[in-house]
Amino acid sequence: MFDDDPRLPKDRRAHWHLPHTAVDTPGTHFSLIREHSEPALRAVADWLAAPAGAHGPHRTSSPPPLKEHDDVRRRPRRQAPRPVLDQQVIDGQSGYSKPFLTLYDLVVYRGTAPLLWRCPPAVSRKLYDSSVGARHMDIGVGTGYLLHHAKFPVPDPRITLVDLNRNSLAHTAHRLRRHQVDTVRANILEPLPVAPRSHDSVGMSYLLHCVPGSLREKGIALAHAAAVVKPGGIVFGTTVLSGGVPVSGRARRAMRSLNKRGAFHNDADSLDDLRAQLDLHFDRHELTVHGCVGVFRAWTAA
Repeated sequence: MFDDDPRLPKDRRAHWHLPHTAVDTPGTHFSLIREHSEPALRAVADWLAAPAGAHGPHRTSSPPPLKEHDDVRRRPRRQAPRPVLDQQVIDGQSGYSKPFLTLYDLVVYRGTAPLLWRCPPAVSRKLYDSSVGARHMDIGVGTGYLLHHAKFPVPDPRITLVDLNRNSLAHTAHRLRRHQVDTVRANILEPLPVAPRSHDSVGMSYLLHCVPGSLREKGIALAHAAAVVKPGGIVFGTTVLSGGVPVSGRARRAMRSLNKRGAFHNDADSLDDLRAQLDLHFDRHELTVHGCVGVFRAWTAA
C-alpha cells in the first residue's frame, strides 16, 4: 500500500555487497514459511542441484569497488592457520546462525530431506519414536525438531544436548524447556565430556555427512557415542550417503555444491563403509536405506 509514496526509494529490496546468486520467489518475510513455503523450498533445491555455472533465471552479482571508508571490507590481518581438520569441523557448524535456525525445520524436513535426499520426515520421526530412552543424548541437535515431536517412554525424560554450535544448543534447550535438559558443547570427534555408560540412547540425526573425513575416519564418532550408553543401549541416526545408494542427478549436484562449500563432507561416504563402522563399534545393528539416506540403529553389548 506504500508503492505510490514518493518519499520512498523505488527499489526497496535488500542488497548484499558480496558475490551472490539472487533468486526471486513469491511471498513476504512471513508467508515464505507458511503459504509460500513450497515454491521457496523448490527454488533452494533447484539452486543446490544446478550444475556448476548454470544460473538459469538467477542473477550473480559482484561486490562494488572498495571505498576508502569501507573498513569492514579491508583484508584482515593474516593469522596462523589452524589444523585443517579442526578448521573443517568449525566451518561445518558455523552456518547454524540464529536466523538460519528459524528456517531450519522448513528447509531440512520439508525441503532437502524429502525433495533431494528422498527421505520424508516421517522416517526420522518414526526412528526417534522407536528408539529414544528415558535418559537420552542428542548429538548435532539442529533445532530439536525431532526431540520436540518424539514420543518418550516416560513423562519426564532427561535429555543431554551435545553440539559445537552455541546457537543450536540455546535454541534447542529453549524449545525443550518443558523437559530436564543439560547442554554440552563438544566435538564428536573427541571423547565426550560426560560420564560413560550414563544414557539409555543417543541420537545422531543427519550428523555424520557434516563431519569432516571419510567414514573410516569419522567413524570414531560412533565409538564416542557408544561409550556413553549403558550396556545394551542404543545409538541411532541418519546420514546422507553418496555411494552404494540411489542418488538422483539433482541430489548429486546438490551434494557436490554442499561439499564444495564445506557444509557436507560425504563425497566418499558409502553404504558399505557405514555398515563396516557399525559392525566395528557395536554388538549388533540394523541398517536401512531411504532414498540416499542411511538409517541405522545400533546396540552395545548387554
